[in-house]
Amino acid sequence: MDPWNLMSTSIRQRCDLRRAQEALAYLEQAKDLYRGAVAASVSAARPLLLYYCFMNLAKAYCLVEDPALSLLEAKHGLSEKMDPPGRELLNSYLELIRK
Repeated sequence: MDPWNLMSTSIRQRCDLRRAQEALAYLEQAKDLYRGAVAASVSAARPLLLYYCFMNLAKAYCLVEDPALSLLEAKHGLSEKMDPPGRELLNSYLELIRK
């Protein structure tokens, strides 16, 4: 009945020690972010907290499912870049990061 406990048990049973530590760290962050979303007094913050909650939960799940996978260098999101001479809005573009 407790999804957090179920995921924790799965990590401990299926991962070696190093991967289990990494996966459990993602799981703990996911749990904290979920609690923050549920308790948030500002409802506009909930979607962002839930986004990062499920992102970390997905990372933990990926580590359980693929023993060869490493997420230590994983990145996602958008980054603002500028072509020379670096004038904002005229030489700016967004770089999509998918690693």
